[in-house]
Amino acid sequence: MKFLHVIFLMVVALYVGGVNAQTAIPAVQGLIPPGVEPGDKFYIIFAGSDTVDGAQSSATYQAYAASVKTNDPITDQISGWITLFGHDDSSLVTTSALDYTNIPIYNRNGDKVADNRAELFSSAQDSAIGYDEQGNPNANNIWTGFNFTGGNTGIGDDSLGGNDSLADGCLAGNAAEADSEWAASVLAGGNGCTGVNLGMYVISPAFFIPEPSPLPILNIPGFVILLVLMGLIARRYFARLRT
Repeated sequence: MKFLHVIFLMVVALYVGGVNAQTAIPAVQGLIPPGVEPGDKFYIIFAGSDTVDGAQSSATYQAYAASVKTNDPITDQISGWITLFGHDDSSLVTTSALDYTNIPIYNRNGDKVADNRAELFSSAQDSAIGYDEQGNPNANNIWTGFNFTGGNTGIGDDSLGGNDSLADGCLAGNAAEADSEWAASVLAGGNGCTGVNLGMYVISPAFFIPEPSPLPILNIPGFVILLVLMGLIARRYFARLRT
């Protein structure tokens, strides 16, 4: 009897089904690009409309993502947005912000910017990032402090943070460009990178489109096994009552 109960519980567990662990999070309406299907994973990237000076602490740049996302009720539904930047203190948040290396990255207009992480950090993207957190066109210069491959560039000079040893400004890209200039197009700001306020690039956590859940009644084999086991349990139970 005990053995049958164990089998019964195992079949119920298989029949009902469990929740698969996911490191990606479910996508919300308004952030789902056209053409993606259930099971697909992707990132969203935007060029923030809020601006900040080029001589701030790395903590200030890290906090930028959580602040700028509040400008739009759709992006604000999601936590975990990450600012991309390179800093004088050796902080580098670029490729490390994308745990998945082989899923596409889209902008806020639904255009595919890159097929994967390597293409994002390259000189040949599919589309420009080109839009801010609200989906409005953004063709402005954007603070980066990193080169187009996502690597450090001129720490203590071209990187953000104000330690501008050559007094020629910090590195910025342009959100309208789909080549290397997306990340490295100009040196902006005066001595110490001060006096210029630009936006920053922000990338989402990985999203996935959930698979539709099948109706339990359609699991015919599991349902039949469940009925058989229930019948065996009932038969054993009533047999014991007659003895």
